[in-house]
Amino acid sequence: MRHLFHVLRMRGNEAAHDIDAPIGYREALDSLKIAREVALWFHRTFGNDPHFKPGPFKLQDDPSQKLYALQKQINDLQSKLSSTEAVTSDAAAMAGLLRQQAEQEKALKATPACSSSTWHSWAFCSGDFEHVLKQT
Repeated sequence: MRHLFHVLRMRGNEAAHDIDAPIGYREALDSLKIAREVALWFHRTFGNDPHFKPGPFKLQDDPSQKLYALQKQINDLQSKLSSTEAVTSDAAAMAGLLRQQAEQEKALKATPACSSSTWHSWAFCSGDFEHVLKQT
């Protein structure tokens, strides 16, 4: 019994005071089992119920599995967000390019060559390049 108390005390101190304590799920589970055995011994030794029958030890869920699942969900959502941001960025870039194209076309139509009355300059300024190229 003395050894069990010593193990509990040492693990408890390590978990409480050592930030880099290597206590994981298995060590914590072992400590819970030891603490349960100590409590059962105490109850049987000093308790008033001679017919005491403890229930089975209930295994606790591993919290690191929940953390892993949450981290996986976060990574999946970040991937979706990145792809959405990329699409949004591409759409914004396309809109900017279309705006620049419209400005260039407007500037081109405002040039003196576009105000002439020749067929070629009118076709060029209106964007009817194929027709002009076929004629030449």
